[in-house]
Parts: sequence; C-alpha cells; structure tokens
Amino acid sequence: MRIKVTTLSALFIGCALLLLGSMSAYSDKYYSERDQIRARLESLPNVEVMDISGRKELFNFDVRRAALRLVDRPGSIIELEVPALGVLEDSDYILLSRIGRWKLGSCGERETEAVDTTTGKPRMFKTAYGYGHINIGSAGPATSQIPFTIRNIKDIISHYSELESLFEKWPQLDCKGEPITRHDNVVTFYLQEGS
Repeated sequence: MRIKVTTLSALFIGCALLLLGSMSAYSDKYYSERDQIRARLESLPNVEVMDISGRKELFNFDVRRAALRLVDRPGSIIELEVPALGVLEDSDYILLSRIGRWKLGSCGERETEAVDTTTGKPRMFKTAYGYGHINIGSAGPATSQIPFTIRNIKDIISHYSELESLFEKWPQLDCKGEPITRHDNVVTFYLQEGS
C-alpha cells in the first residue's frame, strides 16, 4: 500500500510540474496580442493608451476594447471595439464605440433562417440586433454619411474634431429607423441590411 501511495504521489507531482512548465511556456505568449496592440498605439504621436481590455481564454487574452486619448486634447477619448492589429494599419472594419463625449451604438433587423416549430420547415424570420459600436470603416453602412475616408486609427486621430461634431449632429433613430429623442450622450445609428 505504501508503494502505491508513493508512486501516485510521484505521478501527481510529475503531472503538476509538467502542467506548470507548459503554463510557463505559454505565459509569454498569453498577452502577446494585447502587448503588441499597446505598443503600436503607444508608438503613435500624441496618443496615451488609457485601457486595453478583453477576456481570458484558455491559451490567450482576447482583446475586446481599447481606449485612448489625445494628449493635446483634454477630455478626448477614442474607444475601439475588437481592435485587432489590422485596425492599426488599414481595415474595412473599424468599430468605433466612443469618440469624445459620444457613446455610439447601432441596431437593426436582419432576415434569419430558422425551422418553424409548427411545420418543421425552414422559414425566414426578422430578428433585431444591436451593437455597442458603429462600423465607420469602408465596409460599414455609415460610410456614405462620413465625408472623409476612415481606414485606420491614424485617420480617426486626424479627423477627431470632425468626427466629434459629425456625431453631435447625427440623426437619432430607433431600431425601426424612426426618429427618437437623443438621450444625453448616446448616439444610436439604425442599420438596414439588404435592399
């Protein structure tokens, strides 16, 4: 019995050491995307990184949001959702969730195929959706309403004042595209997919 306990203990300790060694090897890579994004943002002139947040996954830290400010503009803030490294270069998808005092959101309806529970047959349903950002990149539905091209974070920084005043005058629409009264500093943009 004593041999079995000692063997099991040694086996357990060996597995624990192997697991700790594996975790140590991954620890340098775990935050690598976050650290690369931070370094790239900090390399931009006149930019201070306020926060980079995300969620912990099994093998990496999944970056979900970056907040920064312009050093020469007190009160300035730019928040990007899912700021992949591509946004720091050129991207068709730039998800802006805040600029200055304006918190941005979008909502809409889309056709979704699902099985009708009464007939068991596929059917198209309208489903509502909402996001805590607006895609201001070239693939975004808001692009036609922005009088300049946004390809990357440098474009947002260089057009900061123009974007801030653009969203101040932005038409406020609910998720059905009907005008609504603006509530404080929240801007909602209605997105319509399809025709």
